[in-house]
This record gives sequence, structure tokens and C-alpha cells, in this order.
Amino acid sequence: MLKKACKSFGGFQLKMDIAYDLAIQFDALPRISILLLFNDGDDEFPAKCNVFFKKHAEFYLDPESIAMVGAVLAKGLKKN
Repeated sequence: MLKKACKSFGGFQLKMDIAYDLAIQFDALPRISILLLFNDGDDEFPAKCNVFFKKHAEFYLDPESIAMVGAVLAKGLKKN
């Protein structure tokens, strides 16, 4: 379900050799990309989702704007 929401919100799956069930990149703004990493829950661990911005995002946006971009992403994914 998350994978479908990510795709409909413009995300594309990355082929990365990491221990996550889902790795999706969003090109949020010119020069600002977001990496969403998700692991589904199981008997031992709860589901976990992390969102990362590239380090250079701080040169284009202030911290409040970066947080707002993350909030728009979260709201958009919940809606889809």
C-alpha cells in the first residue's frame, strides 16, 4: 500500500543494497530530493520509516522549510 502511494505521489524505487523493505526517492523540488526508507513490522520489531534529505538541502532551504517539505510528503502519502 505504501509502495503504491509513493508511486502515485511521484516517487520511484531505488535499487540499493541496504536492509530495508522499501527505498523510494522523491524529487521534491529542483535540487531537493528525499529518500524514504521503510521496514515493515514483524513479531520482533515494529514498522519503521525514515526520511532523509541530501546534505546540500540546507544550502537551498532553511530548517523550517525542510520540515514543511517533509510534512507535505507525509500528508500526500497518507492521502494516497
